[in-house]
Amino acid sequence: MRGSDTDEWGPASWYVIADLPDNDRIIIDVSTPLNGRYPIIDGFHEAMLNPEECKRITGSFSQFLEQILRHQGRAFWLSPPAG
Repeated sequence: MRGSDTDEWGPASWYVIADLPDNDRIIIDVSTPLNGRYPIIDGFHEAMLNPEECKRITGSFSQFLEQILRHQGRAFWLSPPAG
């Protein structure tokens, strides 16, 4: 996820699919598919060396695209849940 392609920067099953302006990343985790889909993770730079701190954003890439379009490109996963 940073620098060279080594496990020092995160699990080998994580692939960056987007770099964000604040140096965070959107990651797809291909280690464990859920119903044939791969979860999308918030790879914020403060947690890069502690992958367990990187929270799941959505259960699939299609869900991620749907949400990002619904929220007009804003980082919807950073907002507090409605309710």
